[in-house]
Amino acid sequence: MDSEPQYRYAFNNDTQQVYVVTLQAEPSTAVSSYLWTIEGITYSTQAAELQFSSSDDVTKFPVTLEATYVSGCSSSITDTVYLPNHGCDCDIKAKIIDSLQLNYQALASGGSSYDFHWSFESGSPASSAEVNYYYDNIPVDGVDEIQLNIQTGNCRASNRWNQLFPQNTSACAINFSKTIETQPVIVPTVLDDDLGEVEIEYTDQNGDKWKSMLAVQDSNSSFKVLSVEEYLDPLSSNTERTSVKVEAEFNCLLSNGNEVVRMNNGKFVLPIGLGAN
Repeated sequence: MDSEPQYRYAFNNDTQQVYVVTLQAEPSTAVSSYLWTIEGITYSTQAAELQFSSSDDVTKFPVTLEATYVSGCSSSITDTVYLPNHGCDCDIKAKIIDSLQLNYQALASGGSSYDFHWSFESGSPASSAEVNYYYDNIPVDGVDEIQLNIQTGNCRASNRWNQLFPQNTSACAINFSKTIETQPVIVPTVLDDDLGEVEIEYTDQNGDKWKSMLAVQDSNSSFKVLSVEEYLDPLSSNTERTSVKVEAEFNCLLSNGNEVVRMNNGKFVLPIGLGAN
């Protein structure tokens, strides 16, 4: 055999869109350890990356992040991450104006108009996209827990933020940011029928040969490849020449030139290539 033999098999690839989610911890000072809990799985790095299929029913998932600081202080936050197929999302942007005044902005997406609801651990709620919040006193623990809820149409989303007051030198806070990228990935498709140039020949007990090429195939005839995998024949002396092992099933009409018969539920496993004996 001087070259690879030609063969056909119905093994196709397709692309699928996935969401690649990167969560990045945002500590307030030097950290000694991180602990993420996401979908029952824990991670101990500053960043965690996850992947979700855009065709799944999953549109959001809860995240808990705990951080222990070098100083011994610890902080945690539990929030919800919304995927693009959820339909809407929101984030909080915080800016310190002075020691007791902060500006909070709601960054909302997925709609044209929104209802906003802010909740502050230390005081009264608010209902606008941007809030200049005046604190009477610095929170005792040095941190104010804030939650933003939005609604646009029938879609709801929320976001949490731990606001640290640096005047309290013993306090610490942990938050996290997220980025979501939509990327295509290659996935195998369902194996299709491929009659192509496949010819089936059967020799019966009388030595008569029945061939598929002598019969006009009907709609019940099919040839389906079940699997294709790399194969090294254990009886081959040349360990560098590999072939492929093909498993297939078929139904077809066979003719000996005079009569026509049907073969149903035929199946074979066959190595094909230079390494096959």
